[in-house]
Amino acid sequence: MTKHFYNPIVIVVGLLPQILFSQKADNPQNCYRDTFPDKTKVYTRMENKPQFKGGHDSLLNFLITNISFQKLVSDLTQNEMVYADTARVKFIISRDGILSDLSVTLTKNQIFKTEIFSVIKKSSCLWRPGNFGRNIDGWLQLDIYYFITRRYNEVTSRVVIKEYDFETND
Repeated sequence: MTKHFYNPIVIVVGLLPQILFSQKADNPQNCYRDTFPDKTKVYTRMENKPQFKGGHDSLLNFLITNISFQKLVSDLTQNEMVYADTARVKFIISRDGILSDLSVTLTKNQIFKTEIFSVIKKSSCLWRPGNFGRNIDGWLQLDIYYFITRRYNEVTSRVVIKEYDFETND
């Protein structure tokens, strides 16, 4: 009888770290904070910049999947066939993988700006910190180019991402 009692406990204890990790990955609140405590110690130059887990193609996939083009298409007039906008996204990924200080600029459309902010915040658990021999707190800046093409009743969307080095006047 004792043997049967311990097996379920071992299974539950063995699964506990996996359950906790999956909750962290699924809940952006665990990986996001509005502001970083001390921005003077955040690097703009690193050996390896913060990266989206899975790389560039995974980030493109994430954006295409999570940006709601329906919200943006509703702004198009009946005669408009193309929607295009750009968002400059800037944020910190801490050495612990926490995303903070998210800003979105350069957009023409407020709906697009709000959508990009929401999607990047949603991605907060999916970033690896930058490093310089060890994990460090680092800034990342991306330009996200978003295109929607409407032909007849078919709508397609495309995303292009360009990573930038920081300007010295930031």
